[in-house]
Amino acid sequence: MQIDLNKVSGVNATLGKTLKGVSNEELARVTVELDALMENVEATFKAAKAEILTRKDFEKSTYFADEKLKVVINDGKAKHEYNIAAIGNAFKAAERLADFFKIVQVIGGKVDEAISEGDAMRLIIANNKTTTHGDPFVSVSKMTKEEISKGIAAA
Repeated sequence: MQIDLNKVSGVNATLGKTLKGVSNEELARVTVELDALMENVEATFKAAKAEILTRKDFEKSTYFADEKLKVVINDGKAKHEYNIAAIGNAFKAAERLADFFKIVQVIGGKVDEAISEGDAMRLIIANNKTTTHGDPFVSVSKMTKEEISKGIAAA
């Protein structure tokens, strides 16, 4: 299955141009159209991989010499879980708590699950939390009903 970029108006009009030479509106339109295209491709790709896994007669490796590519069914990745209490106790007994603190981290979502509202430990955790902001990024999202009703979108 091949995707015809000629059917994607903004993408097709922009092919061959550098992005620096494209107007802001054209760049935004291309970004929206590429996002829709990628969602479609990702959904189809995910469905194809899921279908491959259901087929008992699918070869573990299928080769495409012309493209120099292959499709391989891989074993799942191993997931390790650690008994933090046992490890912590062992580090404490060895008088190496400083090393223990270097290798463990608090997961915010787990705090809500494990510690009830009003518990003094929540305040201690909150007071010892730092936040690092990531780099800015571009996203494509649906307009809110309010944005649509205000006519924010260019016609």
